[in-house]
Amino acid sequence: MYSLEMGTKQLLKRMISTEGRLNASKWHDISNRFATNDYKNVMRAIGEMTTWELEISDKKHTISEIRAGIRKQVHENPKQNHLVFIDYL
Repeated sequence: MYSLEMGTKQLLKRMISTEGRLNASKWHDISNRFATNDYKNVMRAIGEMTTWELEISDKKHTISEIRAGIRKQVHENPKQNHLVFIDYL
């Protein structure tokens, strides 16, 4: 579960860039900066990320709301391992 304020789109770009080993600055002008290999790496990264059980939540704004969301996920999925990132708290 991710809780953030930066926005889902920006977070996904960062995650794709990291997973695909792509310089994140290339997103600013895809048509001129993305090489064929960059497209392949992005598609591979997206393919890998589709196998992740991932929830991105950018709707919670208070500590109490974030905590409640985490507790709900743990309660609904008690046998899973949970990892929480809070970005720009």
